[in-house]
Amino acid sequence: MDAVSNARQEGDIDKSKAMIAEMMKLHFTFHGLEELNDACEITITKRRLNNMNPIHLSIAIYQLAKLRMLQFYYDCIDFYFDRSDFQYQEMDTDSAYIAFSCDNPFQDRIKAELREHFQEHKYDWFPRNYNTEVAKFDRRTPGLFKDEWSGDAMVSLSSKNYIGYLPDEAYKVKVSAKGVQQGRGRNEHVLNPMDLRL
Repeated sequence: MDAVSNARQEGDIDKSKAMIAEMMKLHFTFHGLEELNDACEITITKRRLNNMNPIHLSIAIYQLAKLRMLQFYYDCIDFYFDRSDFQYQEMDTDSAYIAFSCDNPFQDRIKAELREHFQEHKYDWFPRNYNTEVAKFDRRTPGLFKDEWSGDAMVSLSSKNYIGYLPDEAYKVKVSAKGVQQGRGRNEHVLNPMDLRL
């Protein structure tokens, strides 16, 4: 309050400070003034900031998602499998692409001494599948890991740029190329896995 009245008084005394005096009466929104030759740049702040977005909630969700992915790696995959039987291709906040040494790793490659432990705790990591009713419920449960795609080969450049394929009769391909235009046949040669070999 004193800054406003002092600036107003200085503006009345010294005409070169009249612009500052006029700006100071704008209900404490005046932040600063920079003189530029014959002009000036005036910085004004908002009087009241209504921050209605719960940013702390967004940060917490993001951090908990990352924590869950790390728990899955260390407490499930790394715990139950020998490191020679798997290789992480890439991981994002909601997905993990893992290369296993066999087609059915959760039946064939779990450490022998931990098979019983895995059977007791597998529903902490994966949806229940012993009947259709609970399977439908668990399908949408956050924090459980589902097999959404399987393939034979993958090239990963980053978490949002990869191509994977399964060369069967349907020739299934999964492509994510963030930043690459994919519409109207553009960049088809980049997104085509025909030359991808194991």
